[in-house]
Amino acid sequence: MSQKNQPERSTSHFPVVRFPKLPFFGHFEDEGLGLLPFTSSTGLSVYQTNKSVVVEASLPGLKNSDIEVTLDKNFLTIRGEKKEEEENKEKQYYSKATQSYSYSIELPTQADFSHEPKTTYQDGVLNITFNKTQESQPKRIHVK
Repeated sequence: MSQKNQPERSTSHFPVVRFPKLPFFGHFEDEGLGLLPFTSSTGLSVYQTNKSVVVEASLPGLKNSDIEVTLDKNFLTIRGEKKEEEENKEKQYYSKATQSYSYSIELPTQADFSHEPKTTYQDGVLNITFNKTQESQPKRIHVK
């Protein structure tokens, strides 16, 4: 491939590639779609209930052993990576692929970080549940 037909990488925070005008990409430019995003959503959700702070991260295709979760004060980091290599000398075939995810988020201070959170990983979704501190939970006030 010549230098002029190489994709132009964006320097923005979003993974976007601008493709040169090639016959097989021409229809995107004709429709005003010259930029093709590699991903359209983050795959990370954080919500609160009365008693907990819940983080859900999308990590499809990974095993539990491929996932690393760290907590530094109230900053949660979730990383996952899967590497695959396949070689078939008979068919003269070699394939190498990497799938990786990385999420970092500052959690609300209401989360109780002194206890281990409850974690589950099912169907490509990691769920981390922190209890809220006693001080941050709603209290009922009795009227006299």
